[in-house]
Amino acid sequence: MTSPGVKLAAISAMGIVLAGAALSADRPPAAAPAIVEVDGRIGIGALRGKYPPEMVAPGQKRFDGAYREAVAFSTGDKQYSVRVWESGPGILKTDDYPYDEYCLILSGRLRITNASGSTQEFGPGDSFVIPKGWRGTWDMRTRMKKIYIDLIPASAAPRE
Repeated sequence: MTSPGVKLAAISAMGIVLAGAALSADRPPAAAPAIVEVDGRIGIGALRGKYPPEMVAPGQKRFDGAYREAVAFSTGDKQYSVRVWESGPGILKTDDYPYDEYCLILSGRLRITNASGSTQEFGPGDSFVIPKGWRGTWDMRTRMKKIYIDLIPASAAPRE
């Protein structure tokens, strides 16, 4: 048989639970995340950067590796981000691309030459993936702009 003190404690606990449920029902729900528009514009707050000299193919008079980019969206853990990037014409080279990257060309012309010597050309509306470890050259035939998603493994994602 249950003692009156245990019954009273159980009834009190149930009352607290029900009161808490009623109070939480009166509160508005937490705001849901909003859709993020990625329109391809790079605004005043854009980051300016420059590729390291070893990535800029030698013999170019007008290209020094400069680019601009803006972060349109980033996950809280920094594992994925969506960015808009643009650069003038020039040639970049890499021997070990640092992460997987999905690209959608918005404007300009691009010729990619893989380490094997095979080439592919891309223009507005074309998309492709650069796999981590890729080797080759990135020849921007004209000023170009892309939206890209970098896919950084959780173990390598920067933490803030």
